[in-house]
Amino acid sequence: MDTLKKLLALALALTACAVFAAPAQAQGPGPEELLGLVPLSAYDGWLTYADLDAMAALYGAEMPAGTEEFWAMDGSPEEGRLMAAFLALSSGPPDFFRNMMKSREFLASSGFDFFHVRRVLEVGAPPDRQFWLAGDFGAQPIRDALAAKGYEQVNTGFAGREAWAPGGDLAGGGKTDLAGRDPYFLFGGTLGQSWPVVQMPGVIASGRGEAGMRAVAMREGPALTENAVISDALHAVRAYGGDGAQVAQLYLLTAGSAGLSGAGDLPEFKALAMAHAFTGGAQWTLLALSYPDAATAEEAARILRERLAGEVALPSGTTLQALVAARGG
Repeated sequence: MDTLKKLLALALALTACAVFAAPAQAQGPGPEELLGLVPLSAYDGWLTYADLDAMAALYGAEMPAGTEEFWAMDGSPEEGRLMAAFLALSSGPPDFFRNMMKSREFLASSGFDFFHVRRVLEVGAPPDRQFWLAGDFGAQPIRDALAAKGYEQVNTGFAGREAWAPGGDLAGGGKTDLAGRDPYFLFGGTLGQSWPVVQMPGVIASGRGEAGMRAVAMREGPALTENAVISDALHAVRAYGGDGAQVAQLYLLTAGSAGLSGAGDLPEFKALAMAHAFTGGAQWTLLALSYPDAATAEEAARILRERLAGEVALPSGTTLQALVAARGG
């Protein structure tokens, strides 16, 4: 069945802002390419993604070239705009973001520069949660940092994926040594753990679970984008936003993980893609609901059209329409 016939896409223009700065040249794979590397087995209904270049551009800033360039911004308007962009982030792995203000210590312990990361992704729930980073990484400094922590290489670069684990044991990521806690070691250091790490060109993946990281290291099973529900939801966001849309943040959720099961008479969707995007001078929230067949999607579309025809009340006492209008939408 044609992809578009299986989709319902609802888009709300939330703000019409001043023209944004042009986004910096992207580094590392884009969202579809990055999701195409993640094994489907890692997805349990929860995935969040952020493009740091796009977020910075939304606030008229650019990602600095590295840690020392960031600290040289001290007190400047550029630093203020960049910090506003990071404060607006609600997606991606918090383990990574908490290192921003300790980026020198992070570089020394984890082996790569915080500001060389351009895209971040978190998939799944603890204890098998994974995070993925895309950007401009030097492989050898990361190898050296891991070796200093007692890591050994597990494979020799299967399909371009180089796996490292504590003592060479992919099952060792859950072992805890509170005396050896290192809050600047991204790969479980805050918990006194050492999670397996997989490197590939421009990408780093890590997580505690043995089975999940083995699937990454050995490229086992289908990728996220090979699942029709997920690829359809992503396609709907892209189709509405157009080629010029910059997706700054993305949530990809099932009804249960989104807490939206049993939403009245609305048929339960298989996936919800919620994106924070921008085009030209406007910010957008794009919502795409993925259904298994055209008839169900059309019924959902009918119900939503009827609901949105009137005023949509919010808990604050105002309406959705008034809130959007107040922000120039």
